[in-house]
Amino acid sequence: MTHRGIALLAALAFASGCSDSTTEPIVGFDGALSFTYTGGGGGTHNASGDFTSQGQLGTSSWAVGTRQEADGLLGVVSVQPRSSTTHDFTILAVTRLTPGSSGVGAGCDPDVDVDCTGIVFYRGVSNSGFTYDFFCVLTTGSVAISSISTTRAQGTFSGTGFCYDFDGEEQPFTATNGTFNVALISDTQFPG
Repeated sequence: MTHRGIALLAALAFASGCSDSTTEPIVGFDGALSFTYTGGGGGTHNASGDFTSQGQLGTSSWAVGTRQEADGLLGVVSVQPRSSTTHDFTILAVTRLTPGSSGVGAGCDPDVDVDCTGIVFYRGVSNSGFTYDFFCVLTTGSVAISSISTTRAQGTFSGTGFCYDFDGEEQPFTATNGTFNVALISDTQFPG
C-alpha cells in the first residue's frame, strides 16, 4: 500500500456511502476506536464492527487499520452512524510500526501527510460527503501503540486542538480516553 493508504481508506468509506448494495461485512476485519471529546458538539465517538466495503455509512459502524511499511506508518479509520443520513468519521495516523508513543504534530493532516502523527475527526458528515457539522484536528497530544503485528494494532491517544464548523467558525477541541484495537487490512484486501 502506498503512503496514500489512509486517504484510500477514507475515500473507500465515503464511496461506500454511495453504494446501492446491502451491508455485507468483510469477516475478520473487526475493530474498535473510541474517545470522549469536548468542542465540536461534544460527546463520545464509539465505532466498532467489521470493516464494510459495500455498506451504507449512515447505518454501519466499523474501524479498521492499515500498516504501511514503506512509510513506517500505522493508519486507522473509523465510522460511526449519527443518523440515517449522517455519520462521524475519524482518521488517525502514527509514524511508527512498533510499540511506543509518538507526539501529535501541529498542522498534521493524516488525510494528506505521511511524515507526522495526527488525528482528524469529522462530526455529522452527510452520507453524500458534501457537508459536515464539525471538522476537528488535534494539534498537541500523543498516540501510543501498545501492541502491533502484521494483522492487528492496539493503542491509546489523547490531545487538544481545534474544531471548525462548516462555516469556518473555530472552537477548542479536546479528545480524552482514546483507544483503538483494529484488524489491519492490506492493499490487496481492498475490494475492487
